[in-house]
Amino acid sequence: MSRISISYLTKYGNNKTAMEQLSTFLKAKGHEVILFDVDETGPEQVPLSDIYVFSSSTHIGGLPGKMNKFMKKFPHKSGRYALSVTHMLEKGGPEKNSGKVLYAMEEDLREVGMTKAVDPLSLTVNGMKGPLEDGWQNKVETFAVAILKLLG
Repeated sequence: MSRISISYLTKYGNNKTAMEQLSTFLKAKGHEVILFDVDETGPEQVPLSDIYVFSSSTHIGGLPGKMNKFMKKFPHKSGRYALSVTHMLEKGGPEKNSGKVLYAMEEDLREVGMTKAVDPLSLTVNGMKGPLEDGWQNKVETFAVAILKLLG
């Protein structure tokens, strides 16, 4: 059994919904999963884990400052991570802003010495407040399977 820590930032609840689904799937496979709301948790409260999942919404086309600060202060510097982002359908291509956010998240975690473990999860939100795109549960499950393969 592995320990998986999931830290998420959500404004309208879409990230929370997706990360709760991820947690449910991983727990059903026998793993210990701990969820952390970045609005209510400091990075020092996240325990040593086998993998860390960071999930953020996209705010005005960028990474929210609170998530940026959380990751830059993350104490587990040799850990492996997986990323998830929620975003509205974007002009200029389906992944324009979410790609920028994922890049910023990767840079923050690379600076503290962490290692990317799996490809990121990108979920579209219909409108500013949601709901999540049709089929989001399947994307979350595919993301979970990738994490499980990594953990063996």
